[in-house]
Amino acid sequence: MNKKATTHQWWEILIIVLAIIVLIILIFNYFGSKGLFGGVKDAAETIWSYAPNVSIGLKSLNATSVTLPGKQEEEVNSLKSTIDLMLTSKEHNCFGKFDPLEKLGDKETFKAAKATHITATFDEKSGETLFIIGTAGGQIYQTFREPMKPCVIAGPYNVAENFYDYFNQGQGLKDPYYTLVAGVDISYREGMIYDSSKGGSFNDKLEFSWYNGNVIRVLGFPENMVNNQNDNFQNGGMLFKGKGNDICFFPTNKLVNNEDGVDHDYIGNPNKKESLLFRWNNGENAEGFKRCY
Repeated sequence: MNKKATTHQWWEILIIVLAIIVLIILIFNYFGSKGLFGGVKDAAETIWSYAPNVSIGLKSLNATSVTLPGKQEEEVNSLKSTIDLMLTSKEHNCFGKFDPLEKLGDKETFKAAKATHITATFDEKSGETLFIIGTAGGQIYQTFREPMKPCVIAGPYNVAENFYDYFNQGQGLKDPYYTLVAGVDISYREGMIYDSSKGGSFNDKLEFSWYNGNVIRVLGFPENMVNNQNDNFQNGGMLFKGKGNDICFFPTNKLVNNEDGVDHDYIGNPNKKESLLFRWNNGENAEGFKRCY
């Protein structure tokens, strides 16, 4: 491997990551913790988790061989290859499917900062999205760029409802049916915590473990939209391509369609006939459910 080229690539990534961190901190300090930019704080803290290893330098980073547990390496490769196929397709308002992500952590890896993170951040200057796959402790497994804009099927103005009405129910298509975003972060998170100090009748903090699982966080969304949901990436590996090269991720909900996303049963339930995953698995390819490839 060309050592000089590898060093150059690393410094390019380093500069981009640090620039993103500085920009987010400046935005948060200017706008405060409320309003549209309130959710930036949580996303900034996630991206900042990559920063500690920056100071270690190239030598120690290159000396570490980072691997992902279980089938995660295959799943990450599937995510990349699926996005590539969707981008080369001439179809729009169409679907693709990657190998769904197993749990990106557990209680022990979560505490030890070994849980896997997948961060995708849009670079306005290049018009590309930079993907960083690594651990919560800051070790980087892989980076790659895709000529796409990230988006989500969630957000204000009835996005999830509009999407569901057309693609799941066959009703008329209304705008907006997806939201362009600055980036997303996918990781593992422990279950919901009930804290009695904030009111209520419980005597102690209780953990609701059935909310343990993969989560998606949206850069630029406020804390109370998608970013406060747990176990909300139950998408069965489904992706959506909108207009141009807009590639959308599916934040999911437990029971309803609202600003936090679409009910997970209508996206990734392989046994529900209305779900996107069921229709994909059964070979459907029609106007209301087009395959990108």
